[in-house]
Amino acid sequence: AGPDQLALAMKPAFAAGLSQGKARAAMLWADAVWTDYDIEAAILVPRPRVAMAGLSAIFDPGQGYGTGIHPTAIVDPGARLGTNVSVGPMAYVAADAVIGDNSVIGPQAYGGTNRGPSPYGLLAAGLGACTSMTLRMYARRKGWPLTHVEVDVTHDKVHAQDANTGTTERADRFSRVIRLTGPLDQAQKARLLEIADKCPVHRTLEHSSQIETRLG
Repeated sequence: AGPDQLALAMKPAFAAGLSQGKARAAMLWADAVWTDYDIEAAILVPRPRVAMAGLSAIFDPGQGYGTGIHPTAIVDPGARLGTNVSVGPMAYVAADAVIGDNSVIGPQAYGGTNRGPSPYGLLAAGLGACTSMTLRMYARRKGWPLTHVEVDVTHDKVHAQDANTGTTERADRFSRVIRLTGPLDQAQKARLLEIADKCPVHRTLEHSSQIETRLG
């Protein structure tokens, strides 16, 4: 990070890299002794991942979508759309849909049948959104000419031997296709492909997780 940027180091292993940058301030974990690092000020947070998500929402407003209905979108005449609604490319809005004012229907969305996405669909959507946000933030920090990111994620069950898990059980497989827009060279594209595997949701899905259940 530069002298006018806020560095992020959410655990001690990452803080070692602060000296490699020029940032004067950093966001650190709750009990960090920030004076041990070559910075002038620090923000200490009790829940680093939540803080990072909040920062992402503030500083990364997203790619944005144009107003109106995209030429490739299909909106049934029976659908009711409010004012200033944006419907993205290849989206479909069925007859019984009621879309509120200032809503955004993203690319390839399908709505209006009174059915929400499946649980795995939501999980795939989370992976796609996290991947897109991670790539945009990395490219912006590097000053690379990335103008648009499109991520398609599908989920299926495969035999363990096809997933290289070393077990005989069926495994979950998420297939991700990333489309990058902008005058990027091959080295930049290759690096962004590597960065995609470092998004937090990817790491959570790839590693074992613990789930604690209790009655509320």
